[in-house]
Amino acid sequence: MSIIIKTIRSFDSDITFNSGQCFRWLKKDNIWQGIVKDKFAKITGEYQDIHIECIDEDYIFWQNYFDNLYDYNSASDTLLEDMRLKNIVNAYRGIILLRQPFFETLISFIISANNNVPRIKSIIDKLTKKYGKKITMGYCFPEPSDLAKLKEEDLKEIGCGYRSKYIIETSKIIAAGYDYRKLIDMPLSDARDELCKLMGVGKKVADCVLIFSLGRKDAYPVDTWVRKASVDLFGEGLTDDEIRKKANERFGNNAALAQQYMFIAQREKKTVD
Repeated sequence: MSIIIKTIRSFDSDITFNSGQCFRWLKKDNIWQGIVKDKFAKITGEYQDIHIECIDEDYIFWQNYFDNLYDYNSASDTLLEDMRLKNIVNAYRGIILLRQPFFETLISFIISANNNVPRIKSIIDKLTKKYGKKITMGYCFPEPSDLAKLKEEDLKEIGCGYRSKYIIETSKIIAAGYDYRKLIDMPLSDARDELCKLMGVGKKVADCVLIFSLGRKDAYPVDTWVRKASVDLFGEGLTDDEIRKKANERFGNNAALAQQYMFIAQREKKTVD
């Protein structure tokens, strides 16, 4: 059936699915298609409501995936009040911060370290097809137990390189019963530090997992693009920790959305002026 997940003043599926937060949605005949867990959906609308085609019983799942409780209209209006962000928000308004399965998000961003988006997508596609469960519409992301039993050579064959060890060792911890739900209500710095105990997870990867899986809107991942954009906002010579601190002070619980606007704009060669 076709349902409306969320009504916002603007929803841009292209910006959302090309924003570097997810890697398995594909656009075919102008329709985005994706498999999350074992659920398949098509995104058929944009620029206003989020229209999605899915089976009846998956409605609540997709509501959560598209972050139904966050008020994007209000958050974007608040960011528009910051004159340094006004042009960016106006240009890229319509992005949604997806709430993806924890394990898939964690492994995807471990793979993303020192990598580019086309190569990340290629590696994840190979990983999914080789070790994920086959369903009618494609392949599910592998389970922690599927990856925990592999050897490094298995993952190096599909391009994971030095990250192979990180993926296997972290998968073992998750497969043993890691309780990621505790991270949702922890103070941000404690949640970040907890994730950084996992092999292959640094502060940037941790913040991405906190936002794009656990819905932490106070996190602010700092990578090359955001570091460049943040100079215009906060000044030069700051460490990544100082940038994160200033972002939290300035944007509060809208820090994650501000970061995504800045990331996209900087990647598209726009400035924050």
